[in-house]
Amino acid sequence: MIVITDSNIIFSALISPNGTVAQILKAKSRLQFFAPSYLFEEVNRHLAKIEELSPLNIQNLDTRHRT
Repeated sequence: MIVITDSNIIFSALISPNGTVAQILKAKSRLQFFAPSYLFEEVNRHLAKIEELSPLNIQNLDTRHRT
């Protein structure tokens, strides 16, 4: 099954890495996730707020190294 996600879903998973949304994204299944190409830009733009709300540290949240 193909699932199209947007930044809100990713924000939710980053803010609650043990929550339901994060568990679905991390689960090994037959799901294929697709997101808009600007997703990393949008996450980077809101990185400070996500870091404030998330238990993850900045190294875990930093998307600049991803392709």
